[in-house]
Amino acid sequence: GDYLQLHYTPNYIYFPDTPFHIADLYPNSQSIKYFAILREPVARAVSSWKFHRVTGELRSFEQVVQQGIAQRLTLETCYSEALKAELGQPVAYVEDLPAQAQRKIVNECF
Repeated sequence: GDYLQLHYTPNYIYFPDTPFHIADLYPNSQSIKYFAILREPVARAVSSWKFHRVTGELRSFEQVVQQGIAQRLTLETCYSEALKAELGQPVAYVEDLPAQAQRKIVNECF
């Protein structure tokens, strides 16, 4: 049958606005099947850090991990506050909102 192969990169998982960009580019995105093949997360993080060390990363692995955790916590705090403001009550997940409300929150927080 007909198929379409999209470009792939681990960065797509990192950026929360990726699904919105895919939906903008492919009107039939709701009917597309998506596959994600993930590596063991610690090995992936170490491999990425080693690659970036060669290309100029000066932070230690521990610093990179701590800054990544801090960035994620900041993002989740923003999501939580935006969800409360959007609905006037706490909501468990951004994906519980309609797509346009999700996009608005992702754009505000990321």
